Amino acid sequence: MTGVPAVARINQRFHLLFAGHVFTKEKMKNRLKNLAKRLMVLLIPPLYNTYMWLVFHTSRKTYNNLPILWEKTGRGENVLAAVWHQDGFISPFCHRGHDIVTMVSQSSMGNILVEIFRKCHFIPVRGGSSKGGKEAVSEIIGYM
Repeated sequence: MTGVPAVARINQRFHLLFAGHVFTKEKMKNRLKNLAKRLMVLLIPPLYNTYMWLVFHTSRKTYNNLPILWEKTGRGENVLAAVWHQDGFISPFCHRGHDIVTMVSQSSMGNILVEIFRKCHFIPVRGGSSKGGKEAVSEIIGYM
């Protein structure tokens, strides 16, 4: 093997290791992309919770009408609230533990958000403005 260049030895080992499997550049690219998405679903939610814990415990907070909201839900009343995208980052952490039903996109980014919402004891329903929205709204109404 001393006369064989290093690249050729690596290629030989690769072919022996994956004998019978055809890996095109596109197939490898898709596999790496899927692996990256799965890793993000595993890693981002704990990082989010850690970061939000730090932000929550080092920030001054002002609650407007929030005690009224939790009082109503405590009595078993249904409450509907809208949260815009700019507030969506902190909402799961601040309102964790209240079994809130929320709509989450069916995109791959939605997979990450579902895990964040589940860790905060939200009930995620998949759907959005372009895909599955009507079904998601029906499911949310079913919770009410």
